[in-house]
Amino acid sequence: MYDDTKNARKIKSRDYNNEGKYPIIDQSSKNVISYTDEIDGLYKDVPVIIFGDHTRRFKLVEEPFFIGADGTKVLKLCSSVYDYKFIYYYLLHKKIPDTGYNRHFKWVKEIEFPEIPRSIQSDIVKKFEVLNDLISSKNKLLELLDILIKSRFVEVFGIFNVNTNNHNTIKFKDLIEQNNINEEDKVWLLNLDMIKSNTGEIIEKVYINKQNIPTSSIAFKKGTVLYSKLRPYLNKVVIADENGYGTSELIPLNSYKNGLTAEYLAYYLRQDSFVEYIKDKVTGAKMPRVAMDILRNIDIIQPNYISQEQFSSFVNHINKLKADVQKSIDKAQLLMDSLMQEYFG
Repeated sequence: MYDDTKNARKIKSRDYNNEGKYPIIDQSSKNVISYTDEIDGLYKDVPVIIFGDHTRRFKLVEEPFFIGADGTKVLKLCSSVYDYKFIYYYLLHKKIPDTGYNRHFKWVKEIEFPEIPRSIQSDIVKKFEVLNDLISSKNKLLELLDILIKSRFVEVFGIFNVNTNNHNTIKFKDLIEQNNINEEDKVWLLNLDMIKSNTGEIIEKVYINKQNIPTSSIAFKKGTVLYSKLRPYLNKVVIADENGYGTSELIPLNSYKNGLTAEYLAYYLRQDSFVEYIKDKVTGAKMPRVAMDILRNIDIIQPNYISQEQFSSFVNHINKLKADVQKSIDKAQLLMDSLMQEYFG
């Protein structure tokens, strides 16, 4: 296997589109991070395996594409004796050491592949494909449920910056709240890479000793809405489900004392029209952050509280459905892992 990244064109994040003819693949958890209609530099020699040099994620790409952020490796097989799908599943099974936000490709280069006849590789792949298709269909259902919530928000409350019912408004800056919490021993520490884009789901929870909390961290209480000012196009907004500490890139917002439910505020900030507006209101090239003078003065519409509570109930109902779907995904993944252990050791 060799690194062919030099022959793949990288598309800058400012040129990402929600729709387009060709996918943009990066090292994030999403199969496709964005789209483009560009043609120059399109990588056509597929299939390939994508490796996230920082995230340690593997992806199998079977259609022409562009790459996204730094750290996205494009890997090609040196020999035709191997099936790309077989190698992909084999790599998924291998455990690449986590050394933090560093380069990890050196460990991939050391991986040796088993000598298995191509026909047997195909039989193994078929079993994995059945489970993978099941998991993919369930993940698609989760995406559709997220779209349903966003659609419901627009149906009830409209889009950003359009106040057709002349509701009261509150400035973003008036929602910002500095918190003090008295947690003992282990505390939750939230970093941006632990937050899923667009949905605000927590990918991973890390607990550390309180004395090891970075000095620049912010404290937040359960129910606080946390908005990420770094790379706003990634759309990372969280409702904290317990007290904790987070990176200073997160802005803690108190909704309830200002006549807003946490669910309403979170989806107000997640809605596509808001993200589209704010994504260009940034400063800094390599680490684009929302310009705080603009963000602080944004008006947040305050609709009728009853309608907000009804929306919150709707969100909580959908979240319960999502939890059930996620359980079925976890069971299928457990079976996938056991088969990988059986075939790959």
